[in-house]
Amino acid sequence: MKKTLLLLVAFAMFFVSCKKEEETSGNTGGGGATSYGYVTTPEGVSLKITHPDGTVENRSGDNVNGWSSGQLLNLNFYRQLSLYDGEQSWFLRYSLLQDADVDAELYTEQALYNQPFLLQWTADMDDTIVEFYAPFSDEIEGNSTGTVTLEKDVNTPLGIYEVVGTIDATFTNNGLTYTVEGNFWAEDL
Repeated sequence: MKKTLLLLVAFAMFFVSCKKEEETSGNTGGGGATSYGYVTTPEGVSLKITHPDGTVENRSGDNVNGWSSGQLLNLNFYRQLSLYDGEQSWFLRYSLLQDADVDAELYTEQALYNQPFLLQWTADMDDTIVEFYAPFSDEIEGNSTGTVTLEKDVNTPLGIYEVVGTIDATFTNNGLTYTVEGNFWAEDL
């Protein structure tokens, strides 16, 4: 009888300690929800900009607009997100083939195209072209190299978000290099 009682007490202690760990982990039920802890508002942008002299500037804004779209040559088209980091606007533009599976092309990791993709080139494009740039910046000009990753319908601690993105970009102009790293998110676009 003592052995049975001791086993029941040990099992109860083990069960309570496991339950306590689950409750404090911060996971809201979906896979990987704790990895999106930077999602704190319905939409937002959080960027770390490293200047050529090594100065680091952290910016955050609360405006993600999208998906704007338009026609390119040969029935190709584009989709574009506009991000505002509290100081300047950034554009993330996807030039897509006419028969592209839009979700498959948008919601994956893509390499950034390192120069402006001109309209006349869109007639002969054979793959998705992704550009990231700050059109109204006095310091950071042109397109970047690097990667962008978008995820769709992401389970975050605040609920399901339509898009969560990660940017890792480098701008090089006249021998000066700026890096832009960070995230953006939007509950509804």
